[in-house]
Order: sequence, then C-alpha cells, then structure tokens
Amino acid sequence: MDILTQKEHVTIDRILAHGGLFKPPLVGQKICAAALNVPVSVMSTAGEGGAWSMAILASYMVNKEQHEGLAEYLATKVFNDEEVQEVYPDSADVNGFALFMERYTEGLAIEQAAVDHFVENWKK
Repeated sequence: MDILTQKEHVTIDRILAHGGLFKPPLVGQKICAAALNVPVSVMSTAGEGGAWSMAILASYMVNKEQHEGLAEYLATKVFNDEEVQEVYPDSADVNGFALFMERYTEGLAIEQAAVDHFVENWKK
C-alpha cells in the first residue's frame, strides 16, 4: 500500500473489506483502518471468504443481463440490501501501526542476514 500511496500517489478514500479476518465484528476493521489510515467498511457477508466469492462470480456469469457489468450486478442483485458498517481510523492506532511498520522494516536487514548465513553454512 505504501508503494501505491507514497510512490504512485494513489488516493484511497475508503476500503470495502471481506474475508475471514472480518468475521468477528470490528476487530479486523480497526486493524485495517489503522494500517491503511482510511475508513474500512464491511458488509454482513464480509466473513464468507473465497469460496462464497467464487460462487457469486459463477452466478454472475450465468445470470447477468446482457451488457451488465460485474459492479452493477453486485450492487443491484447481490449487495443491494446488505447492511454496511464503517469504521474510521483511530489516531492512536494509526500511530501505533506506523511505529510497528517502522520497526518491522528496520528488522528486515536482520532477517536477510540470518537467511544469508543459513544459505552460506548450508552449502558446507
């Protein structure tokens, strides 16, 4: 995300999230909002994950109207009555996540040194 936002200057207004991380209410949303520093929304179906998503795509391919795009199909036939819950980033969480990422990034050199050492000694 740093590459997109800092190097490519992509602006993210909000994220609509789904997957198992978002099954427990609010937990994944708060983490994601802190990590991305944008509001994160989830629908009641957010925790259903990949197999459910594939089934929706299959349904789209079979049931779509002529010239109906996927976005329109999802908005009008799949998610039109879904409740959406939005969480905004908390500044303390955003700052904490930024500190974590700074420390994590600094530690990557240590991990690389360990891998290099292992590779060198494994050959012997």
